[in-house]
Amino acid sequence: MPTQYANEQTLGSEENIAEYLKQYAWVYAFSQGYRFGSGSEGEIQYMAGQAAAAILNPPADYGGASPAQLTRIAEKQLGIFIDNMIIARGEVYLDGGHGGVIGEDTLAWAKARLCPMWPICK
Repeated sequence: MPTQYANEQTLGSEENIAEYLKQYAWVYAFSQGYRFGSGSEGEIQYMAGQAAAAILNPPADYGGASPAQLTRIAEKQLGIFIDNMIIARGEVYLDGGHGGVIGEDTLAWAKARLCPMWPICK
């Protein structure tokens, strides 16, 4: 995981939160022995940006939470999302190929099962 945990000092802006979540996703995938394919890489980056915007403008039921708390929720959800992408490999890559890549097809599989999941996907 990123070497610095999400806290008020490290986050600050939407751009910082998005970058933090993107890095979290990359490191988490790598820690599981995988990397994102080119298509899923861009989509994960987009999801991190969407999550950052949502974290700074949370719905009323999250109104009492700090951005750092909401970012930690997003971290956990990204981990769950990536775990589902990994699980999807057995379903979408029937030929057993693609090495250690989790790609667009596994991302679509995970999205179909998990979204909406605030703040990472609608």
